[in-house]
Amino acid sequence: MTALDTTKSVVDQLNGVDVQAFTPLIKNLEVFASLVNTAGEIHPYAKMAFIIFSSLADTVLAQASRDSALKGLLDTIMKVYAFVNRYQDVSKLGDDRRRLLKVLSLQTVECAYFIRDQARVRSFVKHTTKNVFYGSQIDGQISDYKDTFLNVRRQLTGRGVLEVEVRVCDNLSGPKCQLRCSNYEGDIPEYHNLAHVRGAGLDSAKECLPGTRHRILDDLSTWVNDPDGARVRLLVGFAGNGKSAIAHSLGLRFHALRRLGCFFAFDRNFQGDRHPESVLSTIAHELASWNASFKHALAAVLCDNGTLAHTVDITAQWNGLIVEPAKRVQFFGPILIIVDAFDESGPVDLISRSLLLKHLLHNVHSLPPNFRILLTSRPEGDVRRALGDKFCAIDALILSPDDVDVEADIDAYVHHWLRPQYAGEQALSESQLSQIVQKAGGLFQWAATACRVILQDPRGLSLRECFEERIDRVLQSGSSLDDLYASILNDIFSNNPTVMSRFQSVMAQILCTSEPLPATTLQSIRSYASVGEKDDVMLVVCRMGALLSGVSGPTTPIRPLHTSFRDFLTTPSRSGIWHVIPEDGDSITLLGLVRALNKGLRFNICNIETSYLRNSQIPNLQQRIHSSVPSSILLYAGTYLNDHMRSQSSGFADPLPPLRELLCDKLLLWLELLSVLNTVRTAPSILRSALSFFLDTGHNETTTAIQDAIRFVHRFAYPISQSAPHIYISALPFAPTESITRSYFTTRFSRTPKISGSSRNWSRVQAVISTLTVGAPFRGHLVSVRAVAYSHDGRRIVSGAEDGAICIWDVYTGEAICEPICSHSDHIHSVSFSPDDQHILSASHDKTLRLWNTETGQAVGEPFHCSSPIWAAVYSPDGTRITSGCTDGTVHIWDVGTRKSIGEPLHVHSAGIASVSYSSNGSLIASGSHDNTIRIWNAHTGEAVGGPLHGHSASVRSVAFSPDSHYIVSGSYDSTVRIWKVETGEQIEEVADDLQESRTAVWSVACPPGGSYIVSGHSDGAACLWNLKSGGAVGYPLLGHSSGVQMVALSPNGHRIATGSSDGMVRIWSTVTREAMDKPPNGHSDMVLSLAYSPDGRQIASASADKTIRIWNAQTGQCIGEPLHGHSDWVVSVAYSPDSQHIVSGSRDSTIRIWDANSCKSVGDPFQGHIAAVRSVAYSPDGSHIASGSWDATVWIWDVRAGKAVSEHFCGHPGAVLSVAYSPNGRCIVSASYDMTVRIWDTDTGDAVGEPFHGHFGAVYSAVYSSNGKFIISGGEDGPVRIWDADQWKDSDEVITGHQGRQE
Repeated sequence: MTALDTTKSVVDQLNGVDVQAFTPLIKNLEVFASLVNTAGEIHPYAKMAFIIFSSLADTVLAQASRDSALKGLLDTIMKVYAFVNRYQDVSKLGDDRRRLLKVLSLQTVECAYFIRDQARVRSFVKHTTKNVFYGSQIDGQISDYKDTFLNVRRQLTGRGVLEVEVRVCDNLSGPKCQLRCSNYEGDIPEYHNLAHVRGAGLDSAKECLPGTRHRILDDLSTWVNDPDGARVRLLVGFAGNGKSAIAHSLGLRFHALRRLGCFFAFDRNFQGDRHPESVLSTIAHELASWNASFKHALAAVLCDNGTLAHTVDITAQWNGLIVEPAKRVQFFGPILIIVDAFDESGPVDLISRSLLLKHLLHNVHSLPPNFRILLTSRPEGDVRRALGDKFCAIDALILSPDDVDVEADIDAYVHHWLRPQYAGEQALSESQLSQIVQKAGGLFQWAATACRVILQDPRGLSLRECFEERIDRVLQSGSSLDDLYASILNDIFSNNPTVMSRFQSVMAQILCTSEPLPATTLQSIRSYASVGEKDDVMLVVCRMGALLSGVSGPTTPIRPLHTSFRDFLTTPSRSGIWHVIPEDGDSITLLGLVRALNKGLRFNICNIETSYLRNSQIPNLQQRIHSSVPSSILLYAGTYLNDHMRSQSSGFADPLPPLRELLCDKLLLWLELLSVLNTVRTAPSILRSALSFFLDTGHNETTTAIQDAIRFVHRFAYPISQSAPHIYISALPFAPTESITRSYFTTRFSRTPKISGSSRNWSRVQAVISTLTVGAPFRGHLVSVRAVAYSHDGRRIVSGAEDGAICIWDVYTGEAICEPICSHSDHIHSVSFSPDDQHILSASHDKTLRLWNTETGQAVGEPFHCSSPIWAAVYSPDGTRITSGCTDGTVHIWDVGTRKSIGEPLHVHSAGIASVSYSSNGSLIASGSHDNTIRIWNAHTGEAVGGPLHGHSASVRSVAFSPDSHYIVSGSYDSTVRIWKVETGEQIEEVADDLQESRTAVWSVACPPGGSYIVSGHSDGAACLWNLKSGGAVGYPLLGHSSGVQMVALSPNGHRIATGSSDGMVRIWSTVTREAMDKPPNGHSDMVLSLAYSPDGRQIASASADKTIRIWNAQTGQCIGEPLHGHSDWVVSVAYSPDSQHIVSGSRDSTIRIWDANSCKSVGDPFQGHIAAVRSVAYSPDGSHIASGSWDATVWIWDVRAGKAVSEHFCGHPGAVLSVAYSPNGRCIVSASYDMTVRIWDTDTGDAVGEPFHGHFGAVYSAVYSSNGKFIISGGEDGPVRIWDADQWKDSDEVITGHQGRQE
């Protein structure tokens, strides 16, 4: 039954209601909708008008009859339709009159919105005597509507046809729209400063063919127009089902109604700017462009909090840029927001992708009820989970090739595209066309590609000749898109080594770019890189018009016509010989871009005349950039160079010399380009990547120079980003006198100002001070700063002052994250970050504690109230409690969740408390007081531990625990620093000078067969050995990586250690000499995420973010064979079978694969079952089973021979499972999780064995059994390596604490 059929009975239901005057109106609307049934540009809107007015009949029209103005409007509409319905055949009308009929339909829908939503807001009954409901403003709107309908009728009867504008009322000014900000009559700078993506909107070239997909489009239109319908809808289907075409068609339909708030299309071809963090700010920008009142409301929000304009905090964007402005406007009629191709927004386990999906699906009810959100996506893991979420009722449409209308729509599509191209040309027969329709199997993309194959490059052939020449190659391919793509490529290219190499090289370059580039730019990059022939790009793409757009001319950007073609090329199991590795294109592009920069950069590249203006204040800067920067390559390089720093090995030329020239000799010229392009934020990452390229290459001077450049950029990021000239007049002169950057460039720029009193060396403190004082654009503190604290990730600083103000700063740029927080009414005595850096705690003389959002500066909940001023406050390590010390000598412990005090205040000190501190395990609290003593407390019971610690002769201003919680260090006004033993309270007289050693997160642990020591890998790039019994360090750390050690593995005899790092290198170390091999094996192009020694000790397998696995000779370090390709995303974990013959791998593509360790070939099909990244895999001791742990929080066991799961997966962890390992007897599996626990599972029953192990205060990254199975060793985010009794399910009291920190 159609939507029209379901509403025909509405007219009959009007009996008994005083709406006789409006029955003819609804009948006339129904007649008109039938009359224009074949007019595709009119019918959808005529149908909408009839459906909406019909739904209003019994609830609104009777009341409307009592309002004279509205009754007059409805009478006018009825008379106009009665006149229009005299036309018997709309197809015979001219274009002008058909256009007027479309305007008539659009205006009728708009009136229906207006009447319906007014009635829903206030009742007509209130206006039986006075027209209060509408008022003068509403009466004016009704009068405008009426004039529009009368104008349409006049134009239809007149000889000439004029344009008639559709009158839209999307909101009315009222109390909610009285906004408090600057003058809104002219330009609104706050709105223009909002970050947004251009070019991600509607594309009429992508809409459905007229007359196709009408059933689903009508269904979606009815959903949008239903005021009681679901707020959000998912349109889900596999590649080629036509999701994007439907989305664009629906968007165009509501764009004509002026009801499309925003259309945002993700596209992997534009991965540089279309990412989850850019969606909501773009939606806000487009809503503001569409609706003036929303624009003013948004500007008011940005006036209050300017940091929202560029924040990447998705939650802050949702609340500040979307929800808050929307609440300030009274909307009428629906507002449609479409987010297309959500599956192209990034990896499924990307946090920002999850946050965006959460807000779009779960938090839409925080918006006014007018909003409707349509999300299109392939059925990937997070989308499937959303569909099955019982707590979030998602309205969904699942597209299927078997839908009843699909074949007919594909038939219409094929008939349209393969129609005769000129009068008299012989048409194809129905049987010929049906061959394509039947072969398409319900996939629009298959049909579209087949049509392009037949039509492209006719070379003088007629349509029928083209069809007969090419149809066989189309039909001989399989029925899948992959089969068709392979058939087309086989026909275009010769299976010649030169041709294949050229194809893979050019396509890798096309697929790796962050935005599509034209053939001329791609070829220029290849020329700079000295790769291939001068016409390589056009030789490859010129005949690929069926698969790529932009191939018709050298200046049009080239990109795949459909994402499925990109997926085909990059998935080796699907593409075979046509497999393309985009990372190979990075090598070419990196070298070409760097050489182009070296050639094209020059001093004052944009000819800026003065240093008195910021970049943003320079007139026509964008025009200057495009006219002054010598080539489009430099513009691309200045924006996206960082995206191509993933691989240092080009395979054809050494990239190090040109990189050294750019980042050393031309550093300031490069920074100047980044400054005018507003991309200075990418410089630190580029420099760090370059530094990793030069490590262990013997280029010591270059390495030192790049390290100095990193310090230079960190210290002066703010002035560099604000004004290009200030690179030379503010940054360079104030660099330390011994800075390599300063020494090198001051000799080349002889007019550099000479500054006396500059520091000699870099220091972190100076860097912070400089970023806060050099040209800072924000209001700093006006009085003394009393407290400062670093965030745990080192990116932010919080400061509190005597006037009660709190400021949050970005360490690298010196910019304020938000406006100063001025809610305290007296001195700020203490500030600190929560353990997860999400909140800031402030303690004040006004007797309150407050929590603040780190990103927005907004208050979090109500204040904590004390009876006296608070001098000190600190979070517990797990973030659940806060301890505060007051001037009356009391200590309070607070529950963060309830905001209530836990127990009674602790009264011991006889004077005010100046400092409090938690032990690392959260069990103890230390307090320092103005009574010159230190006290220790049990954090759980509140009882004092021992007596006061006496020794200081003046107030104890600061106390802190050692990382292992065995010692307390105290600082006093008596000018001494003292160290105390916690257990006895004794003061230690002499302390070793090397107390301050590096302490960073433990990312991996391993225990050798002998069990005498433990090896751990750390986020600072070090690997450490520890005595298993004493917990003491064995020798010094193994240092050789430039980034964190992701994985450690031990040879079976315990003589060697293999380490894999985020720097992409695998290193092998001798446990005897503690030295690394002379030359580290370097084959991966991205981070090494997992390592495994073969049990026979001959091989090492490594897994990488480059989606490959490599096998190495454990003795020589040489790579064995070619990389193992098969996974479509990062390979996160590898393990050998007990007989060393096979390797198992787990990947972010949610699959598990088995490989032959000798032939390097894949064995069988991948294991599928997990719905998120597989984080860890392990063989059972007998090699018959494999255990896997995943980000989906489950553990699975797989039968190796059968290739399937043994039973139901193990569920118990509320967070991702990061590590799994078998016990030596194979009866148990230990799992480590993001939920901070370690669990044991029975492999036969799947039941948890005992209770979880609690003790870590962060994610547990790794857990393994000791060789005898009696102990479990675990390491994680909190730093300590812990040893557990596997039988008693408790901590064995062994905690190794040489490292402490969190993962960056």
